[in-house]
Amino acid sequence: MADGHGVAVRLVTTGDAGTVRYQLRRVSTGVGTYGEWYTYANLGGWISRAWIELCQMEGTTVLQCVSSSVTYPAYDDSGNADPF
Repeated sequence: MADGHGVAVRLVTTGDAGTVRYQLRRVSTGVGTYGEWYTYANLGGWISRAWIELCQMEGTTVLQCVSSSVTYPAYDDSGNADPF
């Protein structure tokens, strides 16, 4: 955007690899535009929670982020899943 502000989204997960914040995917072109990306949560272990963060950006600086609702696995196949 002309003023240097934009938004970015990223996947966040927790599990046996700890908390992982994936790469920010930025939309910087303004009203009526969108972005489409593929992010794979392949940590080599189990994931107990996942959510999306939407961040306000100024240039490459994150000004603030808000989080979506937390999503839990549909079923436990880990043998040692986090009980929330």
